Amino acid sequence: MPLRTVVMFCLTLGLGAAQAGVVEDLFRKLIDQRKAAGQTLEDRLSLPRVPQISKPMILPRADTLKLGRDQIAMFTMPGCRACDAAAQRLKQRGFKVELLDLSRSATVREAYQLSGAQGAPTVLFGRHMLSGYSDALFDRLLKLDFLDREREQQGTGA
Repeated sequence: MPLRTVVMFCLTLGLGAAQAGVVEDLFRKLIDQRKAAGQTLEDRLSLPRVPQISKPMILPRADTLKLGRDQIAMFTMPGCRACDAAAQRLKQRGFKVELLDLSRSATVREAYQLSGAQGAPTVLFGRHMLSGYSDALFDRLLKLDFLDREREQQGTGA
């Protein structure tokens, strides 16, 4: 079998290089814009220092990246049981989530730092993030996003 056929077959199976998702690409553009404007991030994030969140909480995101109405992203890391459980729970509830693996890309690590995330898992939705995971707090996050969008439509949003 020719090499080209084998490569094409592997790519169709998803065995090729990992592709960046939509949210990761949006963060890359935002990071590049900040760098072009002379704003840089410290390269201080090392994977072992990312704590697993044990007490979930909702926090405002520090970055200015606008996510679309149906865009949900989650910072994860290898071996994080809470990350796996949160991803599985969101999938069971019918949500499509882009997983941003901190071990996989420098863009994801920069986005983590830029967002103000404090551990894993961290779910990004609208202007807020859920550090850790609970169904009740995720429902609150959805409500906060709805209220933010309602304020924006009325012209009173920040």
